[in-house]
Amino acid sequence: MRRKSRHWSRTVALVATVVALGSCGGSSTELPPDPPEIQPFVGRWDAAVFRVTSVADTTIVADLIDIGGDFTLNIEASGTYTAQLSFTATDSLGIQPFVEIGQLSVTEGFVTLRPTVPPGSPASSAYTFVREDYLRLDGPTEFDFNLDQEPDPAQLRAELQRQN
Repeated sequence: MRRKSRHWSRTVALVATVVALGSCGGSSTELPPDPPEIQPFVGRWDAAVFRVTSVADTTIVADLIDIGGDFTLNIEASGTYTAQLSFTATDSLGIQPFVEIGQLSVTEGFVTLRPTVPPGSPASSAYTFVREDYLRLDGPTEFDFNLDQEPDPAQLRAELQRQN
């Protein structure tokens, strides 16, 4: 289960995809200013599309929204994010939520998610605002297409609709 969690953690990191996150303690004079480049991303985003395509065979595609899954990403003005990916597992466990918390940064057409809980490697995705409230993310990820508990290289396409 740990390996599966790590795999989904990396996928979730792309979009990185939920739960409201409180800000850090302390007074506003003790906190660094909120990064202005983060402001267009602030809010709760729900996935309309969350599709992973195998790098080895591009005809192998898993659309997690089409199979009853959901992905939500909550981004604070400080850049702190919480992402949750839920989907129906193929075993008797039912819905399996994977939650990740970390820090988002924005540079030259890319967003990078740096997960801290659980710890993980940073993941970058190219982003496009289709509209002010609709965001498209494209980037490398991993996904266990053949359910052998080993993640395979994949490409993620996520389309997120702002909810607030």
